[in-house]
Amino acid sequence: PRMTSSPAADVAASTTANASLALELSARFDYAPASRIISVSYTLRNRGETALAVFDRGDANSLAAELHKLGDVGIPRMRVDGEDVTLEHVVEALPTDIDITSPPTPVALELAPGASVDGHFRFALEGTVIPKRLRMCIGAMRAGEAYMESPVQTAAGKLWSASFGVVEKQQRTCTQW
Repeated sequence: PRMTSSPAADVAASTTANASLALELSARFDYAPASRIISVSYTLRNRGETALAVFDRGDANSLAAELHKLGDVGIPRMRVDGEDVTLEHVVEALPTDIDITSPPTPVALELAPGASVDGHFRFALEGTVIPKRLRMCIGAMRAGEAYMESPVQTAAGKLWSASFGVVEKQQRTCTQW
């Protein structure tokens, strides 16, 4: 969404849906230009009849480094295109040009049919970009597709460790610009 200004913060909101997964994403972005902090609050709703695996809970490495707690929303990846900023919670393919001794094993939240979950995170903008438009993207797929293991029940819900096979299976759901 395009940012609307006030003296203290810029605010934008967006709702979008991924029809093939029946997943709805509603988000609110509050950007404080002085501190360059974006505060994002969002809701994911599973409008379908199949449980979904949602990749917004980080990875094993960020958990091991105590960058966030198990069950909390992970740290998004930032992509910049001109003055457009996208914050992404998607599983990336492992690089093939380097040897990784400890891969960032994806963590997925299971979202039951008809269920919704709220998420919140704060993100410090990197670099010097001043965003004109913000959006966020979250990777998700149908749960139970043989790529999940080691379930753990948390206050946020059931979390799964996922294989990197999900890179090709996940679908991105992004808010509007």
